[in-house]
Amino acid sequence: MDNEKRNQDNGPEKNDPVLKITRNNMYIVITAAVIVLAGAGIIFALGVFDSPTEIAEDPEIEAPEEVVEDPQAEPENGTVIATINGEEVTRGEFNMALQQEMAQYEMHGIDMESDEMKETEDEIKEQVFENNFIIPILLEQKSKEVGIEITDQEVEERYMEYETQFGGDEALEAQMEQMGLTREELEEEIALELTVTSFLDQYLDNYLEEHPDERIDEEKVEIDEEEVEEFYRQINDAHAEINAMLEEEDPEMPTEQAEMQLSQIEQQYGHILEAEDYEEARPMIEDEMRDDQLTKDRQEKEQRIFMEMIEDLKDDSDIEMLEDL
Repeated sequence: MDNEKRNQDNGPEKNDPVLKITRNNMYIVITAAVIVLAGAGIIFALGVFDSPTEIAEDPEIEAPEEVVEDPQAEPENGTVIATINGEEVTRGEFNMALQQEMAQYEMHGIDMESDEMKETEDEIKEQVFENNFIIPILLEQKSKEVGIEITDQEVEERYMEYETQFGGDEALEAQMEQMGLTREELEEEIALELTVTSFLDQYLDNYLEEHPDERIDEEKVEIDEEEVEEFYRQINDAHAEINAMLEEEDPEMPTEQAEMQLSQIEQQYGHILEAEDYEEARPMIEDEMRDDQLTKDRQEKEQRIFMEMIEDLKDDSDIEMLEDL
């Protein structure tokens, strides 16, 4: 499927390279093509891995230490607590995923020991099991069932993308070593991620072919004139304000921070700032706003389609709980 139809990323965000273990001490967080699970408030990366990826968005937030399972420390870690179409989920795998989820809450200042959060403990456990095991395993199984095949070259290309995102092979290897992950294991998970993503692309193509009325009609995307004017005003005001701040002897924010913000505005909206007046800038703003709206509409549509498919998979599957979560 081409980029215009899917409008999705093909790898980790440039400023957010994260490796995170979630199942069998191998599953990898990647930020390609995500589903925001309805009601859960949890992001699930379609590469089969759960993925709260706000870590890099706030420089004040430090990522929690990775939780590494020690099978010898807790004998019950090997206990099978559930099977999903025959595939086993152990207590250790679930506890590790749960601890990582709890760490994400705590990282954002949520007290997991508060009465309010303790009341949601069972709900959180159910969400973790759904998002980290039921959905990833069912998608993996379905991808293999339909015969999706990934070449070694595709795996190698994605591995090289990871090297680039992490700042080189040494940086990636250091991260892998910290996670106790070998290159072979990482490549296995990359192959799995590509397999599932390919399956989802294929499923979406087939679905839209069978339901052409579900396609997003670009001609029906309407842009509000007042919003266009407000956007133009905000961009120019922000640019002027930061420029004025840099000329002050005692600016409200550090010079380096102000210069960074100014650079970001000019890189992203330089073509609008260079316009002589609003009338010249308006068609450019309308195009950007229309593209943004189309992307949002497509993502919402795809999310609904995928979640309906996942619900069907769950209905047709044998999910057996052997112990309480």
